[in-house]
Amino acid sequence: HITFRVVQHQSVNAIENGRHGDVAVYTGLLKIVENDDELAFVISHEIGHILKKHLLKRSITRTVLGTTLGMAAGLWLGDG
Repeated sequence: HITFRVVQHQSVNAIENGRHGDVAVYTGLLKIVENDDELAFVISHEIGHILKKHLLKRSITRTVLGTTLGMAAGLWLGDG
């Protein structure tokens, strides 16, 4: 779930907050984009940042979980 919002600010920028799934587009950017395609490019770039962070978080979680389960199995089964 990604929330989009427009922020009243002169900056020519858009930002993402992956923790909350937000993309904010500043009005300064809206004033200079020439068409919908340019705006879509910027927004998709920010969405890419969010998705990358989610994938990284998921990967780290799986690695930690796999390592923990492996260690637990080793302790439970012993050295043989």
